[in-house]
Amino acid sequence: MNTTAKILIGFFIGTAIGTATGFLFAPLTGARTRKNINKKAKKLVKQLESLVSKEKKKATSTAKRVRSGRTAVPSVQ
Repeated sequence: MNTTAKILIGFFIGTAIGTATGFLFAPLTGARTRKNINKKAKKLVKQLESLVSKEKKKATSTAKRVRSGRTAVPSVQ
């Protein structure tokens, strides 16, 4: 058996052992885990939407002030 075959066999055996270990020691069922991931992803999306909205408002405000010549671009904090 050549080296590449040995490496591939080792990889697949390691993957199988890792998968089996994960199933045996998983703290939650798959359905519950997917539900938690979905809930956290939705929360993250809301946070990102809020952040983008705030930054968009800041950028719009700054652009208006710069165009009107009232003020220079504010420093970044």
